[in-house]
Amino acid sequence: MEVTTGPNGEPILSEDEFELVTGGYYRFNFVCPDAQDDSTGFHLEVNKLLENSHLRVVSVRDIEIYMQGLSFRAIECDEEGSARFSFHPMRSGVYEIYVRDHSDPAQEAFGRFIVE
Repeated sequence: MEVTTGPNGEPILSEDEFELVTGGYYRFNFVCPDAQDDSTGFHLEVNKLLENSHLRVVSVRDIEIYMQGLSFRAIECDEEGSARFSFHPMRSGVYEIYVRDHSDPAQEAFGRFIVE
């Protein structure tokens, strides 16, 4: 999912819905091509999905972190770049994707994972 900056600075999601299958293996890419510094970056949270998945690997550039079921709370990009996490969804349901910018008050965008 690529997050770009809209005309008023709001986050724009390239896709806002992902259909998954319980027990499948997935890699989710969070890409921020517009981020230049702390004021232009984006923040991603997928907490309920992570609570109901087996997390395997988190990758930032060429660094891979093997989680083996541990979790994280959020991913932020304060510069142009991307992060990826690999996981197995373990429970069906609809899980929110929450993205915000760094303004105060934050501008937000939402999506969802649908796990069958």
